[in-house]
Amino acid sequence: MNHFELLWTTGEIQIRYQSILDAGGTLHAPILAQYLNNRFGLRAENALEAFSGPGFIGFHLLSEGIANKMTFLDINPMAIESVLKTILANNLLKKCSAYCGDNLEPLPTESKFNLVVGNPPWSFKCQGNTKGLIESDPGWRIHWSFYKGIAKHLQPGGMVVLLEWKPYEIEPSGSGRESWDIRPRPPHFDFLEMIEAGGLRHIETVSLEGGWRGLYAVVSMKINE
Repeated sequence: MNHFELLWTTGEIQIRYQSILDAGGTLHAPILAQYLNNRFGLRAENALEAFSGPGFIGFHLLSEGIANKMTFLDINPMAIESVLKTILANNLLKKCSAYCGDNLEPLPTESKFNLVVGNPPWSFKCQGNTKGLIESDPGWRIHWSFYKGIAKHLQPGGMVVLLEWKPYEIEPSGSGRESWDIRPRPPHFDFLEMIEAGGLRHIETVSLEGGWRGLYAVVSMKINE
């Protein structure tokens, strides 16, 4: 299958990416940035975009001044290759870094962040045609691993904001009303357990207006030490 290199511009940053890597980030990034700005007035010195893909969210937060420095993390080498191309093409070597590997494993132990954002795989049991890495998280393994390890990479009071798709539904459907996923229970309750087990405090789960119907932000914070 042929994949085309595309450009998406945010502020003065031109993001280079392969067409197969777009899971809606060009739509989600501005909506999430507006939410973070209006709700929390965030200005993070160091931020991480986990499950970054080509980095739509992270580069947009950088261009909006919500993050001063940004780290990108993804398991897909193609995604990190795109991130590195964007970093080099936009002269962002002093502000950005990128790591490729499973979940949080590639991060240096000393890496600490004020803000962590991400759009993780959303499907407990995929139905129909999928893009594999983008959608599939069987048994919420990726989510559990993320929440288990993220606290050690957060500054006290650091915030985690993950985008989730229809977290209150067991069999969420797409625009054509076909079921895209089968979950044993609404995953929001699983996410609450993960957040607590990871030493974080759940702040809120809110619907993000203007995005895909059913897009939510699940917000948690590291308890001050």
